[in-house]
Amino acid sequence: MKKILSILTVAVLIIVFTLTLVACDDSSDSPTIVFLGDSIAEALIGASPVSERDNYGYYALIGRVNGFNYYNHSMSGHLTSGNMADKENGEGLLQVISRESETATLIQTHIKQADIIHISVLGNNALQFDLGAMLMEVADINEGKTDGERWYQACFDGADNEASLKRKYDDNHTLFEYLHDGGVNDDDETPIRPMIDFAQDGKTLVYGQNQGAKDSIFNFPNTYQDIEDIVARLRALNPTAKIIFQKVYNPVVEDTKLITPAYRQALANRGYDTYQKLRELAQDILEKLNGMIDEYNDNHQDAPVYVLDINKAFNDFAARDMIEGEGIVNLTQESFARKLMYADYTHPSNLGHAIIAAETQKLLDEWGMGAKDALEKYKAIKCEQIDRMYSTIEGFDAQSAKNAVNGAPTYYDATLEYFNAIEGYTPVNY
Repeated sequence: MKKILSILTVAVLIIVFTLTLVACDDSSDSPTIVFLGDSIAEALIGASPVSERDNYGYYALIGRVNGFNYYNHSMSGHLTSGNMADKENGEGLLQVISRESETATLIQTHIKQADIIHISVLGNNALQFDLGAMLMEVADINEGKTDGERWYQACFDGADNEASLKRKYDDNHTLFEYLHDGGVNDDDETPIRPMIDFAQDGKTLVYGQNQGAKDSIFNFPNTYQDIEDIVARLRALNPTAKIIFQKVYNPVVEDTKLITPAYRQALANRGYDTYQKLRELAQDILEKLNGMIDEYNDNHQDAPVYVLDINKAFNDFAARDMIEGEGIVNLTQESFARKLMYADYTHPSNLGHAIIAAETQKLLDEWGMGAKDALEKYKAIKCEQIDRMYSTIEGFDAQSAKNAVNGAPTYYDATLEYFNAIEGYTPVNY
C-alpha cells in the first residue's frame, strides 16, 4: 500500500511540476499577430533562398523578434474579393474570412485570438489587368483625354462592330473608377480586352483586342467596398484587435517586366520615354489605389485602421540614391530602388522585406507593444546568418560584419549594416 501511495505521490508531483512549467511558459500571454493578404506577405516569392523565409520574410521577423504568437494566412494572388476570372466568387480575402465554418487552417480562430491583424492586399486588384494599360489610362487622365480620345478607343478601329464596341467603352468612366467601384461588361457579348502589341515585324504597334479574354477591361472587384466589408468582418470576429493596412509600393525600375515592350513603346511615343517618367505615372496609380485606405479612414474617423505607408518607405529609401546633377532617383540595376525588388520586379527582395519589418517595428514600438529586446534579437538573427551562410567564403570578414550589425543603434541601421556587408557574396550552407 505504501508503495502505491509513493507512486501516486510522485505522479501528483510530476503533474504539479508540469502545470507549473505551463504556467511559467508565458507564450500563451504573448501578443498574437495574424498576417493576411497576398504573396507579398506570404513571402514564398521574394524572400530568397526560400529556406531562409523565416529569417527574411517580414511576417516571421516581426513575430520572432517580439516573441509574438504569429500566424501567416496570406495567399498568393489574393484580391480583396473574388478571383481573376470571376470577381463575384473565388478565394479573395473577403471570401476567405467570411466562411461560415473554418477549415483546418484555423484562420477564424487565429483572427479571434489576434491582438494585431496585419494586411497586405490591393496590389493584385490593380495588376490584374495590365500595368501598361493602367499607365496609358493615367496618362490619358493627366492629359485631359476623354471619350473617343482615350487610348483603348483605337483598339476597336476597323472592327466589324466598331461603333457598338466604342459605345460600350465610351462611358466617361476611368479604369480607376471601375477599380474603386467595381464593374464588369455584363451583357451577352464576348468579353473583349483592349490591348497594345507589336505586329509581326516586331516594330509596328497594333491596337487591337484579346477576344474571349477571361478578364474584360472593366472586370474589377468593388475595391473600396471590399475594404469596408473586410474591416467589418474582422471587427465582427475580433472587436479589439489593431488592424493594419499596408500600402502598395512602386515597383517601376529600369528593365521592369511589369510593362510589356509594346506598352513601353506606346508610352514613349507619348513622351513617357524614361523610367523616371514611367515611375511617376505609376505613382499616380498608387495614389489612387492606396488612397482608398485613406478614404476609409476619412469615412470612419471614430474607428480608423492603422496605415503602414510602405510606398513612402520604399520611395524614401530609393531617394537616398539620387543621380548627381539631375535631381532624380536612380532606377538602374545597381540602384537602391532596384535592390528593394526581387528578381521578378514585383515582390520585395530580402532587403525590401527588412524595410517592411523595420516600419512595422516602428509602429509596434509607438504602441508600446514591441519587445524591449527586439533589436538585440534581430541582430542575433542577422549574425547567425552571417556565421552560417557567409563566414566560410574567402575574403568575407564575418567578424567585421557582425561588429557592424551589433553596433547599429536602430533596427533600420542594423538592416543596412547587414545588407551592406553581404552585398556581392553568394550565401552557402543554407
